[in-house]
Amino acid sequence: KEKIKKVVKKQEEFVPVFDTDETPPLLTIKENITESSANYEIIGKVSDEGSASDKIYIKVDGSFYPVKKGNFQIRHRLRKYG
Repeated sequence: KEKIKKVVKKQEEFVPVFDTDETPPLLTIKENITESSANYEIIGKVSDEGSASDKIYIKVDGSFYPVKKGNFQIRHRLRKYG
């Protein structure tokens, strides 16, 4: 009988690093966003002279979204408050 070995790979946990950055990032999106439904998508570019591009994240409603090669895409659902 052969023994089957199960390999479980741990997912690396994202821990944001908050450095003191003197220059704010520049976010560029194509147009104003007006959405009538609770779901929305924002696509744009970000540049930041004070940070490495592989360490930039965008935070929306407590969730972090990665920036890849200066581009980001956020698909999100509005939360109900109140």
